[in-house]
Amino acid sequence: MATTKSPTSGVTNLKQNELVITRVFDARATLVWNAWTKPEKMMLWWGPKNYTTPTCKMDFRVGGKFLYCMRTSEGQDIWGTGVYREIVDHETDRLY
Repeated sequence: MATTKSPTSGVTNLKQNELVITRVFDARATLVWNAWTKPEKMMLWWGPKNYTTPTCKMDFRVGGKFLYCMRTSEGQDIWGTGVYREIVDHETDRLY
């Protein structure tokens, strides 16, 4: 198990093959939540500069899968997928 320290999140213990993303946004929590949990919203911002996201599908529940495609400015498609292992509600801090 690796341990990392972040100035905004304190110390986090990570399991093997676990990705934790922490960032502070100057925006309402509901807006940020929707940007990460609604495919039509994620398609507006996901990916590096000059990339588009023409496909984004989410089964937003524990055990659900997500699939997205980022398209480069040259037209190359880069696909990504994953599984939601844990979801923490942004309003109640309830863990699912």
